[in-house]
Amino acid sequence: MEITLVNLFCRYPIQRRFNIKIFITGGNGFLGKTLIRYLRKNDNVIVAPDSKELDLRNHRFLQGFTHERFDVIFHLAAWTQAGNFASKYPGSQWINNQLINTNVLTWWKESQPHAFLVSIGTSCSYEDGSDFDEGSYLKGLPDGDLLTYGSSKRMLYIGQMAIEKEFGLKSLVAVPATLYGEGYELNNRQPHFIFDLIKKSLNQKHHSQPIRIWGNGNQKREIIFVEDFVKILIHLVKNQTTGLINIGSGYEHDINFYLNEILNICDIKNPIIHHDLQAYVGVLSKKLSINRVKTLLPDTRLTNLKVGLTKTIYDLETRYYL
Repeated sequence: MEITLVNLFCRYPIQRRFNIKIFITGGNGFLGKTLIRYLRKNDNVIVAPDSKELDLRNHRFLQGFTHERFDVIFHLAAWTQAGNFASKYPGSQWINNQLINTNVLTWWKESQPHAFLVSIGTSCSYEDGSDFDEGSYLKGLPDGDLLTYGSSKRMLYIGQMAIEKEFGLKSLVAVPATLYGEGYELNNRQPHFIFDLIKKSLNQKHHSQPIRIWGNGNQKREIIFVEDFVKILIHLVKNQTTGLINIGSGYEHDINFYLNEILNICDIKNPIIHHDLQAYVGVLSKKLSINRVKTLLPDTRLTNLKVGLTKTIYDLETRYYL
């Protein structure tokens, strides 16, 4: 799917310009780096300050960019981590994410009202057991351990809708399944489950460390290759899609299934696996309804799971283990 952003929608037509100007928060993250790589293919002007240059919790930092006119704002930044981070720091998550989102929305409304805003939602906002369709995003309550983070993302969506209603600005909220793919940075933070499984499998392969699984491994998760997500997201923005939209693969598997796939790709025989039944496991199922995006993009082809996992594993093994 070849995508160009040259004629990307804005409130005011782009005239006598050969590229567009894009502002990105969270551009140094996993999703941000992939998005930037694709946007640069069309010679777009990209401004993506890192967290040292732009502390979004302080509105004064954004004032340094008020003199520039951006056509699109991708708001990817959030104060969060994977695993049980949300249950450990609920208050800090609320304060930091509310500051970040309020400052970005205020800057958008006051300094960049002509820009199309794209933010990233989360499947954590859905109530456990819901249909996980867009109409359920604000119904019920997020899971107890994810209540703070999920609610802060709901507030971001509500804020965008409120600004659109009163001031006529345009925006999109994209809710991804768990992203995986090449370019993920393994650091001291708890990685998302799919990278955690790969890391533990590679640690067994190269360092003979046992694989510890949180819970019995029956909890189900949905993943989507990060490059697929980015291509879909860019296409939606190019076609002026507004509101909230789920972007996923349409299928989910349990943790044990993903682990077996990874072990086979890594060619690990007779693995040593321990299931920690006392560990945090989160919700038992979280598969997004993707009927809306399938209607808008019926011919989209996603990366095969085994192909995507193979690329991801090779990338991590090459950079961290070889």
